[in-house]
Parts: sequence; structure tokens; C-alpha cells
Amino acid sequence: MIKDSAACLSKNVEKVSFDLIDFDSTVSEKGAAYSVSTVLFEFCYNKLLSLNGSNNIGQTNLQTFISEKNSNIPVETANVKYHSLLNEQADSKETLKTILDKLHQDFKIGRELKHLVVVGDGKTYDLLVKLKLELKDDLNAGLKELIELFHHGAVGAAVMQATNFDKTHYFLMQMWEAFYLQQISAILKYAEENDLNDQSEENYIKKVSFVLQNQKLNHDEKIQQHLDLMSHFSLQFRNLCCRKQIAWSKEQYTPISDLQQFISLPRAIVDHDGLPYKGDKSKTVGICHSRYPDALENKLHFKPDCVIIDGMFVLNCKPLKYSNRLFADFLVSLFNRWIIPYIQLNTKEIHIVFDDQSPQLSPKDIERKRRDEKAETTAKILISETTKIPSDWQAFLHNRENKKQLVQLVSEKFLHFAKIALNSGQSFVIGGGFENASITKVVEKKNTEKIATNLETNISEGDSRVWFHANNSQCKNILIYSLDNDTYHIGLPIMQKCSDKNIAVQLSYKNDLIFFSMNRSIRCLESDPDLHSIEKDDLPLIIQNLFILTGCDYVSFFKDHEFITTSLVENNVIGKLSLTNSDDISSFLSFIRLIGCEYWRKCSSAFLREKLETPEQLYRTVYSSNLSPKENHIAWISKIREALYSRVPSEEFYLPSFDALFLHWKRSYWVSRVWVQAYCENVQYPSLTYFGWKLEIDGQLDVIWDSPENLQKVCNTEETEENTAETVASTQELYNSESDASDFGDDTMDGSVFFELQNVDDDDLENIIFNFQYRHLA
Repeated sequence: MIKDSAACLSKNVEKVSFDLIDFDSTVSEKGAAYSVSTVLFEFCYNKLLSLNGSNNIGQTNLQTFISEKNSNIPVETANVKYHSLLNEQADSKETLKTILDKLHQDFKIGRELKHLVVVGDGKTYDLLVKLKLELKDDLNAGLKELIELFHHGAVGAAVMQATNFDKTHYFLMQMWEAFYLQQISAILKYAEENDLNDQSEENYIKKVSFVLQNQKLNHDEKIQQHLDLMSHFSLQFRNLCCRKQIAWSKEQYTPISDLQQFISLPRAIVDHDGLPYKGDKSKTVGICHSRYPDALENKLHFKPDCVIIDGMFVLNCKPLKYSNRLFADFLVSLFNRWIIPYIQLNTKEIHIVFDDQSPQLSPKDIERKRRDEKAETTAKILISETTKIPSDWQAFLHNRENKKQLVQLVSEKFLHFAKIALNSGQSFVIGGGFENASITKVVEKKNTEKIATNLETNISEGDSRVWFHANNSQCKNILIYSLDNDTYHIGLPIMQKCSDKNIAVQLSYKNDLIFFSMNRSIRCLESDPDLHSIEKDDLPLIIQNLFILTGCDYVSFFKDHEFITTSLVENNVIGKLSLTNSDDISSFLSFIRLIGCEYWRKCSSAFLREKLETPEQLYRTVYSSNLSPKENHIAWISKIREALYSRVPSEEFYLPSFDALFLHWKRSYWVSRVWVQAYCENVQYPSLTYFGWKLEIDGQLDVIWDSPENLQKVCNTEETEENTAETVASTQELYNSESDASDFGDDTMDGSVFFELQNVDDDDLENIIFNFQYRHLA
């Protein structure tokens, strides 16, 4: 054996021979090995099998554990975590995600640390960015993974995107209940597996309180949370009691005081904030394409001589960061993008129209207010060509003063650009983009600008103004660019005055172009076998009114009723939806039949005991020749309303009262009267206070949702908010003036001819157009 390692450098090295016995362990070495083995086994046992975290082994490493076993000297634990090498590919998103998950778990992010800084090279940063874009917020609380396990298709999408309150609410409550059950189960299991007599009762109590108490809430927050919970619980309990009371009343044939509603607002058409429901109008294009595929095309079948652009969509084009630093640059890019292509195609007339930025009082103000409350906005700024583009474009536009300035600046500069860019024989027209929104200016020849007196109008909305320009254009082939589904509905009746023109509405701008052919859509309606009993001249206006009645920017959608599923038409009945220019409001009866048949689907099983399989049969049972048409309709729809109470979960799905439906129809009637004048120079706007709206003290417009009598019934049923009584008083006089116009016509209808049901295939039920059940148009 070498005595001295330095001797290795010397030539004279003493060599020693070894025997096998020289390699035996000494007593001290054996003791040390046994000690290490025992301590290591104890450490691993406690590390992996410690129950319920009763010791702190899981928070220490082996070195600290050994030191604590052999010494009473306190050891400071290092805040360093070591990770073993992974046998995985480096520079991959999967490996990076594995590391991040382990770091999140080891460092207890969100519990002991708020943030964790991960340092890496450029490749790591690139992978982190891609991983973040890929995962987004899909891993938050694991809820979305649970949704995918229990829900699929449209229901899963509605729950995941929180677009359906009830479905999302039920899912979250189920998850909450499951979490509580799991926690309670863990507590019971802990109590079962551990003898409490041998352990500190304080430890057990601490675990229970940790599970059942949210320690992050302060005292005031706990009180508010409790009050909110009790308020919600009392509302649900009251609705349950009401439903049980009504169901009992039906079974025992014992009347109760009221079968209208128990909440001060008709929740089927108004949300909890007192605002109309909003629906997804964009889906109507898909439904229309399924029913009438010839009406939509991906390539325009004619070359347009005239192009009319709704300029409000042009303004939403976000400026490019690097090329558009000033408004002057942005205006040039807009003109090059939207106007130059049509100039190069030698389009004879190029029109661009804008909304009136200082409109008179309008029902759309309610929708604008809703949008303004939800949108982020910036302060007003004075803009000119030399002004820098704001960093947040949408927030800039949400300030209506900023948008007004931008509209006027765009109009002014586009006229200037057109003088330079137009070819001979072309004209450029701008309407609504000036301080006086009724003015329209035109550039016909280079350096020639004038006011187009034949295009002056008081129309305030761009989606209507495009039709005023189309009707007055001398061109025969016209393309309208507008992404709003209101646009082609407004144009349906106007096509009767433009029958000698080819008109299409472009509904998209990007790769998948969609053109709605107005001429072909009219022909599709006229050739629809389900509509053969309706006069062809009435069809466009009926379809337009159907779209209005079932929800648009001016009136509410019906909760849980957004799509048409059948197409059944009747003859020889009072009223039709196309009556808009008459003082006779008998078309309201047609609307009642439309709504009644739609809600019939939700409660048809309630009438099986009476062997009533169709709404027609129900009507025959309540029909009386001694009653007026209005009274017969009230009796019929009241039966449907009563059947709904025991079959829907809350008042959001109840059929509104007869008076609430009448007010909804009045508001829709106002919209129809305005839309049918879209081709007129001077539109006559009916009085808003006569058609279901009211003016508040501050000058704001509000909706009258129900009659004072029904509101008073709610007040008598239970104590409601203090402003309910004020609402009754403020609407009493107004509603009385409306109720005078109640001529529903003569009772010339027999119950046997109330319905003429058409046979419709099941495949057609999903394809019929627009936002409602397409029954009983006339």
C-alpha cells in the first residue's frame, strides 16, 4: 500500500502486498454503514408515506434530515430545489410543459410564491410564447377539462364559453358540490383511519376548519357573500313554491289569485338589468343558406356598376402599427384599400355612407348604452391629419366624440383623394359624414365637388341609407357592402321598387366571400311550397317583420327561442304580419299565434290527457262565437301559459303576459314602419312614447315592459323593489293612451279554419330561416 501519495513521484516507491482479509470492514465502518442505511430508510419512509402531512419531512432534504437526527443544532433549509435530469428531448414544448408543471408544484405557486421567473435562452423564450398561445387559459382550475368529460357539442360549447347562464350555472354548482363532497370524504376518511384518542384533537379541528372555511375573505366579505347566497336562495325557493302552487291549483281545479308572473319584469324578453336580450343574428345567414342555397353565393354573378359601402365597418379597420403612424397615413391606406380597387375596375358609381353621429332620440340608444357600458374607452382627443394614431384603436372608437371627428375627417379627405384618383365617367358619393348628416356630396369629375340634392335624407342609420342610395342610383347592377344582417332584411320589401335592378349584399370581406343575392332570395321565397298560400307581394314584408319581432337591435329576443323549426301557414284568419301601413292592428293577432305556437312546443305534453295534439285543437276547445277575436286569442294563449308554469325552471322561460306581448309588438311595429321608408327622402318617425317606450326625467329612453295592471299585481303578490310602484305610476297614463287603439276587427273567424297545417319533413325543420319558429305567418 502506498504510504504517501507524493511518493508516487519518486522512483523509490515502497510496495506492499495485500491479503483478502485487508478488505474486511472494521467495526466503526460497519456501524457507520448501518447508521446511514437506517437513517436513509427512515427518511424515505417518512418522505413517501407520511400521513396527512403530520411532519415536515416533505419540506426538507436528506442532508437536513441527517443533520437533525445527529445534532440539536438548528439547520437553515436552503430555498433551492433540485430536479433530476429528464430523458426527454430538449427544446420541445412537451418537455418545457413538464418542467413548468413540476416547478409550479414544487415552489407552490399561488400559495407560497406569487410569481416564478424562468430564465432561459432565446429558444426557451420562443417555446414559452408558443406554449402560452397554445394552452391559453384551458388549464385554469381544470374546469374546462371537466366540461369536455361531461358535455359535448353545442351544450359543451355553451358551458365552456358561458353563453348560457343556466347550463353554466348548473355545471359550476355540480362541480362545487363535487369538491365539497371530496373534501368531506377526506375528513371522514382521516377520522376513520386515525384514532383521535391517540392524537391531538386540535390537529383534527384545524384540518376541518381549513377545509370548510375560506380564510382569504375578511369579515365584511363573508357577510356580503352570505347575504348574496340567501338572496339567491330565497328567489329560487320562491319560484319553486310558485310552481308547486300552480301545479297544485291545476290538479285540484282550485283557482289562485294570479297566473301571470311573480317578478316585476317579463323575464322572457328582458334580462336582470332591465335590458332587452341580445341574440346571435349572424346565425340567420347559415339557416338561410340551408333553406335557400341559391340566395347566397361565393362569387358575384354580375359585374357591379355601382358599389355602396357602409362606412361604419370601414372605420373598424385597425391601423397597421408601422406603416400608419399618423392619421394622414391611415386615411391614405383606407382609401387605397376600399376605394381604389373599384376605381381600377371602372365602377361608375362608388358610394360610402355613414351613420348620423348626432342622431335624434332612437330606440337604438338603449343598445348603444349597453355597448358603451361594456366597452373600454379613452378620453376625447382632437384629431387631424398630423395626429398620431392612438395605441388602442377600439377604445378610441368607443368614445363617440372621437368617432364623430373621425367620420368627418374621413369624408373630407376621401372627397379630396377622389378628385385626384377618379377616371372619366366615374363618380364618388359620400353621405352622412358631415356636420349636417342629411347632406350628401358627390365628386363627378376631377376637381368638381357639389352637394347631391337628390340624395339628401334624414335617415340616421347606415344600414337603411344604403337602400336609399340604391333606389336612387341610375345603375342596374349594384353591390352593397355591409356586414350587418339587418341590411338585407331592410331591403326585402324595397326590392319590389327595384325589381329592374340586380342587387347583392356582401356579408364578408376576407377569404370566404359571401354575397346575398336580393333578387334570388325573392324568387326563393316565391317558389317555397310552404309559403304558397301567402300572396307574393306580402312575402318580403312578412319575412322582414318576422325578423324584427323575434329580435333585432331595437327589440328584444325571446329567451331560449332563437330559431325557427317549422313552417306552417294558415289561411282565412284575422290579421297578417305584413300589415304595417294601416291603423288596424289585427296583425297583432297573427303575432300572438306565432308566439303561442312556438311556446306550445315546450308544454305540448300537458295537453295529452285531454287528447290535444296540436295548437289548432286547443284553440277549438276555447273558441266561442260570443267572444271577440282578441278574447278568443287571450283564452287560447292563457291555456298555453298556464301549462308552462309546471314545466319550465324559472320565469325566464315563461310566456310573457298578453299586455307585455302587445307592447313588444308595438315596438316591433315602430321598427317596421321606419324600415319600410328606407327608400324615402324624408322618413316619418312615429312617436316613441306611443309604441312601447317612455322618456325618463334625465331625457333617456326606456322600455315599458308590461302594463300598469300587471305590475300592480306583482306588487300585490309580494313586496318588490321600491321603484316598482314608481314604474306603475309613470306608465299608467301612457299605457291608457295606447290602449285606445284596440280595434281587432270583426269576429269573422271560425275555430275550424284557425289553422291550415302543412306537412313538413323532419329534415326541413332545421333549415327554415331566421330567429324563430316559422309558424302561422298570416
